[in-house]
Amino acid sequence: MEAGREERIARNEALFRDANEDLRSRITLEPTEQRLPFLCECGDSACRQVVVVSLASLSALGLPALSAEGTTLHIHQHLDLYVNGTKEVVPAQIGIITSPQVVFSPLHTHDTSGIIHVESTTVRSFTLGEFFDVWGVRFTPTCVGGYCNQGDETLRVYVDGQPATGNPTWLKLFAHEEIVITYGTQAQLPDPIPSSYTFPPGL
Repeated sequence: MEAGREERIARNEALFRDANEDLRSRITLEPTEQRLPFLCECGDSACRQVVVVSLASLSALGLPALSAEGTTLHIHQHLDLYVNGTKEVVPAQIGIITSPQVVFSPLHTHDTSGIIHVESTTVRSFTLGEFFDVWGVRFTPTCVGGYCNQGDETLRVYVDGQPATGNPTWLKLFAHEEIVITYGTQAQLPDPIPSSYTFPPGL
């Protein structure tokens, strides 16, 4: 398993190296208070860097860089994220570049409410894994960021209050879903598991 992990880390480092170099030269990082203590895709346990989306990283992920938010497909989901019983903040402006030009990923956030905006110029399926790819936070069937299954501490994913089955990175995003990702023990699960979210008018 360790060999497989090392191979995955090497692939991810190669994929994101050019994107991060471009990011450091052109993009201003989000304020510190909007950062989460999760691993970037390098998988280095000492790494606490937040990876901000860049034109190069969008291209590497196979996502278009849009000059305006898409309207052909326009849906929203809500994401709650818990680590060891503590609710974490989903940062604002995931998937939005503001300099040197304004560019949107089809998957993005505007604020820290946890609302995911899927706004695309084409109708296609988008997945939870793609959102985390845009965010730059590691998400696998057993890990979120630097938190991986060990002993009683495990990753659990729920959609509309029900346990998700299969690989959670492949979960397709549908309108007005309530998605809950938790890491920790059974006793640390939110009670009750959020099963719905009241979206603002117009979303």
